[in-house]
Amino acid sequence: MSRSWTTSWRGAAAQAAELAITGIAADSDLYATLRDGSLLAEQTDEDAEPATPQELVAAAQADYGRLLALLYDNGYFGPTLKITLDGVDAAAIPPVQPPRRIDRAVITVDPGPKFRFGATRIAPVAPGTELPDGFAAGETASLGVLKETVSAGVSGWRDVGHAKAALADQDLVAKHRERQIDAALRLAPGPKLRFGALTVTGNEDVRTARLIEIAGLPHGEVFSPEELELATERLRRTGAFDAVALIEADRIGPNDTLPITAQVTEAPKRRFGFGAELSSLEGLTLSTFWLHRNLLGGAERLRLSAEIEGIGGNSGGEDYTLSARFERPATFNEDTDFYALATLEQLDEVNYFSRQLDLEAGIERIANQNRTYSAGLGLRVAETEDAFGTNQYTLLTLPLGPSSTTATMSWTRPMAITSTPASRPLSLCRGLKAGCAAILMRATTAASGRSAR
Repeated sequence: MSRSWTTSWRGAAAQAAELAITGIAADSDLYATLRDGSLLAEQTDEDAEPATPQELVAAAQADYGRLLALLYDNGYFGPTLKITLDGVDAAAIPPVQPPRRIDRAVITVDPGPKFRFGATRIAPVAPGTELPDGFAAGETASLGVLKETVSAGVSGWRDVGHAKAALADQDLVAKHRERQIDAALRLAPGPKLRFGALTVTGNEDVRTARLIEIAGLPHGEVFSPEELELATERLRRTGAFDAVALIEADRIGPNDTLPITAQVTEAPKRRFGFGAELSSLEGLTLSTFWLHRNLLGGAERLRLSAEIEGIGGNSGGEDYTLSARFERPATFNEDTDFYALATLEQLDEVNYFSRQLDLEAGIERIANQNRTYSAGLGLRVAETEDAFGTNQYTLLTLPLGPSSTTATMSWTRPMAITSTPASRPLSLCRGLKAGCAAILMRATTAASGRSAR
């Protein structure tokens, strides 16, 4: 059975082209696989952009390799494939001298018998290596499965320190009468290696010593692909680089060490942005920021921000916020960053008016890609006016916990404990990071003139 469809070309010389795939059932999985992998099918699809005869010739010639690979990957190791354009073998048409017009393309496929795995073996294999289920007797003899099996075997050895593990030999025997493929794969684990020296290339403004410190590659320890990925991620999350790649040396170094080269491309050091938001209730909000990604030559970040809220709004007066945040990666170790921030804020709400200054410094511990913990010490100085008078207070804060936590606790006069899990609470604790405690240092009540005790 065969299937064909037509598509109209809307180019300068409009024409209709028809593609037919013959030799296999149109409702079979193999038909769908070949059609999806065919460049000719893509070029003649009704939703595709118009293609020239030269493009069709190029697509047809490329389809020989693409479709044969798909057939091998599905267990067909004796196929016959022919592609014609208006009856002429596509392989015989010069790409630089295509016909002026192509009306019909035909892909004729005789897949032949489907082969399955007979005897299968891969050795030696590192302890704990998980091989694909498809690499077993009776399963479809797929080239993809063979590649996955080799990859799993090599990865198993690399995971235990054999960085240069590779496929040493393969013996594939096709038994046409039984329609089976016997596969014997032999791996060469190579010696167990340790991390050698880290060499840096491509950096211009970030100091090499700081870059090595941020990467945190464990020099002298047993090679681990996971450690290599972690070092790459540490460099990327600084934001100082557009591209980061850690490359293993081709040759083993002295004393079974593996030198590593870090190739980096630095990002622009400075960045500026601004935004605006209009709300029918809160009015116009304007914001801007300035960012430096390498302030002191060690991938330090400084971000300055400013925001005005409530311009022309109906929910009080205008609110102002100025903030600065400094971050230094790999301060105490490769996964611990130092930060310092300052925020000056004025809130003019319907029920109260406040001015406050927040200062905070601390560390952030990156446990994994999804979890970060922080601990710090902060100081808040504020003055508020509401229906009860004017209050001035100073708080010492101890922000602790996961970075995603927003709960806070504070103690003022009269004594109160406030929990604010929302990102923008309606209490005077707005802007305070995740905290476990806040210790009262000084509180005065201007209305009464007495000190809090």
